[in-house]
Amino acid sequence: MINSLLLDMFSATLPMLITTRGAKRRGVQALRKLKEAKLGIKTKVVKKERASSPITTTNSSIAAQYPARVELLPDLLDEPLDSVWKLQSYMPKRYFIKDALALHRELQSPSMYNNPSALLRLRLDLNMTLEKKTKFVEQSKQFIAMPHPFDHGQKRTILAFAKDPHIQVIANEAGAEITVEPLLVDDHLCVADSERCCSNRRYRLQRLPFGHDDRDKSTQGSAIGSDIAALVNHFRTGIGFEVIQDAINPQWGVTNVLIGKLDMPDDDLEENMKAVIQTVYPLRSPALGPFIERAVLMVVPTVMEYFEIDLSPYLPEPTDEDEQDGGDQEEQMELRKQ
Repeated sequence: MINSLLLDMFSATLPMLITTRGAKRRGVQALRKLKEAKLGIKTKVVKKERASSPITTTNSSIAAQYPARVELLPDLLDEPLDSVWKLQSYMPKRYFIKDALALHRELQSPSMYNNPSALLRLRLDLNMTLEKKTKFVEQSKQFIAMPHPFDHGQKRTILAFAKDPHIQVIANEAGAEITVEPLLVDDHLCVADSERCCSNRRYRLQRLPFGHDDRDKSTQGSAIGSDIAALVNHFRTGIGFEVIQDAINPQWGVTNVLIGKLDMPDDDLEENMKAVIQTVYPLRSPALGPFIERAVLMVVPTVMEYFEIDLSPYLPEPTDEDEQDGGDQEEQMELRKQ
């Protein structure tokens, strides 16, 4: 009985004690600030830095996107001796392109994921470093014509310039969304209306609207030629991709390219992959070392399974001219910035 009474008294006085203690603490702080103000002492405000969350870091780092790129430990074993092994203890297994395609077809069979005509995406992890530690390979956009075109499922608006009405009809039949004369563009069209631009060769000496000029090498979405149907087909069936530098680790780069569909022949897919490598590899001098450090073959839409590809049969070997041009790449980058 006495204990319960004491407990009730203590619980009743506890809020008052906390309030009194808080008031005294605020009063002491107010007196200290008043004294410091009279003496001319400025209080230092210490700002607490908020640590970045791992989710934000992952979203801003393209190299950390699945399948994430990591630094391999030097003590990893090459090949397992048994049929069951711990993945973290061994080097990642690399497959030839045809073996990887066979594994993907097995996974996408009707009895499993049931997507036998899935799109294939090739991810390339790149080494963006140059001779100087502060210089890196520039980010760029590329557009290539695949040796074996496929239905990529992308809607593209193609703008064709031609003065001859007969050529305009040919461009429309080839797949151009808009076909006009160059003189009508400034008055009736906007640059946002088109993603790709092509023109007949007879207007080569005239500067095309919106900066679509054959002298502008940074513009990958325009071209000039005599065969307007071939130009339209090039932009309709070609594949574009972008070389992106990682925001967290600038020495890393990533590019993702569609190379075909899973139901295409192995030889066609291999030639498409080879065309991508031949386009990406010259972006960095071979004398500086391997540019493509990892190649991963995945399907779209993305599933958890992926296979690393052995690119050694497709990578060119550095020549004497490449070794001489190894240091010229940085000079060319600085000249382009001026």
